[in-house]
Amino acid sequence: LTNGQKLEDKRENLALLSLGKDTRQGKILDIITGTRLNLSIKLARPIWGGDYDYTIYDFEREGYYPLSRKAIISVRTYAGHGEGPNLREFRLSDSPWVRGFYGSPKEFPYQGSNIFAANMELRYFLFPEINYHIWFFWPDIYIKSLQGVLFTDAGTAWNKREQWEEYRFKNSIGFGLRFNIFIMQTFPLTLSVDFVQRTDKREEPKIIFFLGPSF
Repeated sequence: LTNGQKLEDKRENLALLSLGKDTRQGKILDIITGTRLNLSIKLARPIWGGDYDYTIYDFEREGYYPLSRKAIISVRTYAGHGEGPNLREFRLSDSPWVRGFYGSPKEFPYQGSNIFAANMELRYFLFPEINYHIWFFWPDIYIKSLQGVLFTDAGTAWNKREQWEEYRFKNSIGFGLRFNIFIMQTFPLTLSVDFVQRTDKREEPKIIFFLGPSF
């Protein structure tokens, strides 16, 4: 698979090799059980007509474990390693690794050619079958269900081995809501809002809005 796109007036051509296994089961937008594994290698080379030269290896695993008909524990782990003269480093502040750690590289310097992150969520169906159709404006919206979420994230990013000791793991905790809807009763979409608190220092909690589930 090749992909050409303009980045800072330069061209990036890359190849992606991916191997995955997906046994997740459940309703649309509501995963109940199963796992998803993915291993991938991404290569960008000047010989393919681009200006970038790097290789990225990454691994991701998701697991979903039902506690009851309404409660689910979901866990994700992610590890990545990159190398090459034009490597764009992993940033821990990039969503969705560790929620609540956002800012410029100067404000939050935890980035590097290596990353490890883990996320755990307790998902609870507050209203599993709302089934309410908002028909009176376009596009119409069909509200399917509402989930409440308790979560914790942890991770670190580094270049050299010494930075592992310096940066250590960063952690955040929080809670959120997941509105599962259908646009025009056809296109599924999750509207998410999270309230996040960093555990490494005292500061005001952050509110994050985003489309789609956290994972």
